[in-house]
Amino acid sequence: QIKVSKQHNDTDLELATFFAEMENVLSRIPPFFGSNSWVISGSHSKSGKVILANDPHIGFAAPSTWYEAHMKTPDWELYGHHLAGIPFAILGHNRRMAWGVTMLQNDDLDYFRERTNPANPDQVWFRDHWEDL
Repeated sequence: QIKVSKQHNDTDLELATFFAEMENVLSRIPPFFGSNSWVISGSHSKSGKVILANDPHIGFAAPSTWYEAHMKTPDWELYGHHLAGIPFAILGHNRRMAWGVTMLQNDDLDYFRERTNPANPDQVWFRDHWEDL
């Protein structure tokens, strides 16, 4: 839950409101619970070719999360699974290579409000002193 302090100016209030709205929207998206991917070197396969096994552990959804597509021309080919609005296959292969994706529920983003030094805009307050950027 994001709390808005009454001590801040209008810009701070607008930012806090925006992040609170984003938190509300993003909290409705179900979490991903991990995945796995395995690659076997061609030196360890009977065919001598690399083997990629990929399972992103994405559950069933309606409407579908993934859109399957196979595009082919005489010089180019791509088969894969796309996410709506993304112009390339997230999981797929062409005539030369294959790729996949693994997912994990993780905390990988933090927001900080830094205080710059009014006497030196190239410094920010860190713990108990001004720190050069």
